[in-house]
Amino acid sequence: SYIHYDSNIRIDERALEGILRSNCEYVWLIGDSRVLDFSSLVTKIKPYLEQDFDYIAVFKDRVRDKEHKIYLNPSTFFSECFWHCTLLGGLILKKSLFDPLRDEKCKLKYLNKYNRNDGFSYIGIFFELLAERENTKGTILITSMKDIGVLGVSKKPAWLPRYLEVWCDN
Repeated sequence: SYIHYDSNIRIDERALEGILRSNCEYVWLIGDSRVLDFSSLVTKIKPYLEQDFDYIAVFKDRVRDKEHKIYLNPSTFFSECFWHCTLLGGLILKKSLFDPLRDEKCKLKYLNKYNRNDGFSYIGIFFELLAERENTKGTILITSMKDIGVLGVSKKPAWLPRYLEVWCDN
């Protein structure tokens, strides 16, 4: 499903609300410079979703030796994949991982903790929610976005001027 929010709503809240309001079992936050080829997604992504993973990390040529590895421990996943998961569109997430955020107090706690309004806070929240769970299952799919039906359009990404400040200055 596609959810669009008014620009006066904080970008991190838009990302979280998109996850929480989705009527799908899985969510995949990607930038608005992407166009989806749904027939490719059905053949290349759906088989992973049918294996009941909590998260699927989608990378291209970054951790090729880890492709299809199944992670049952968040610590191992973080130590091997943390940096690659910070890329927008790098994670397909089971929506139920975010169920604790249905409690408004819990959601506000995380929004206050990750109060940066840079568009990347949902990743920190995901990492923290994942670390708090006892049983998770994830894997890595090494492919190009184009190969799985995610095509780019000619648009300058809005996050580009901010990404160095977000990940390097802090």
